[in-house]
Formats: sequence, structure tokens, C-alpha cells
Amino acid sequence: MVGSSSDVRWEEEVGNQSSKKSFLQRFRSGRGLMVTDITNTEWCEKQMEFILLHGQPKQTNAMKAGSSRHAELEKHLKMC
Repeated sequence: MVGSSSDVRWEEEVGNQSSKKSFLQRFRSGRGLMVTDITNTEWCEKQMEFILLHGQPKQTNAMKAGSSRHAELEKHLKMC
């Protein structure tokens, strides 16, 4: 329905977004872009956004075990 309260909220959100700083301005203004900024964004845009907003997650034992297993698998594939 045109003119509903949800339309007004949407217009306010869109208006507010245009005045916000970009991620580059907010997180990389002092040093510019790095190659990993681009490649990480290509891999998973949402993950990169979460990392910029909330920082890197702390590595748990399960994450360490998973990384170790992936390294083993990659090593095995390179040998084949």
C-alpha cells in the first residue's frame, strides 16, 4: 500500500544510507585497499562485512582442528 508506514520507514532508511560513509572511508581511510580486501570480498561479501563491523572471530579448538584437517587434505591433493 502506497503511503503506508512501512513505505515511510523504507524511505527514511534509504535516505540515511546515502549519507553514511562507505566501508572504504570507515575502515581503510588511513591505508587504502589491500589485495586481501578485494579477494575476501569476492569469496564472501557478507563475511567481509561482519569482519569489518565486528572484528575477526576468536579461533576455537574446533576451528583449529578444521584448519589442520584442511591443511592435511591440501597436502594430500598436492601429492597426487
